[in-house]
Amino acid sequence: MKTTVCDDKVTFEGFLQFVEMQNLGIDGLNDESSGAYKLLYQNFKFSYHLVPLELLSYDPYLYQQAVYNYALHVFVTICFDANLNYIDRNRLIAMGMNPSNTWRNGIVQNASDNATSVSYMTPDFYKNLSLNDFDLLRTPYGRAYLKLALQIGNIWGLSK
Repeated sequence: MKTTVCDDKVTFEGFLQFVEMQNLGIDGLNDESSGAYKLLYQNFKFSYHLVPLELLSYDPYLYQQAVYNYALHVFVTICFDANLNYIDRNRLIAMGMNPSNTWRNGIVQNASDNATSVSYMTPDFYKNLSLNDFDLLRTPYGRAYLKLALQIGNIWGLSK
């Protein structure tokens, strides 16, 4: 889990404090007219409505951290995928988001030196992940959210 915010309420101001503590070098965090601010606000609203409320029944703090981490994950991936310069490129690369990386997810099952090949074993829990879940594995914030969300289990079949 990333750096924490003490207040359990889920607010955009609290999210901005969370983002500031991550030291991503984002300019214009408190400037409502900046593109970064507007994009952060949209991602916060999206995440606030997307994160399952079941987490709130466990613990308001866990729900808050899930919303904040998910929103920051979306922001980071949009900045990376759309090549937006809101986050310093070196910080993205330090997170492992390097376009030249051929990221592989799995456990090495077999490696061969002659052909320099490798095969990966797919763990059973990967078989139940959605495309969104795999996208969440791209950033530390998405992984932090996924750790919390997987605690409530599979949400298919739940109804309000």
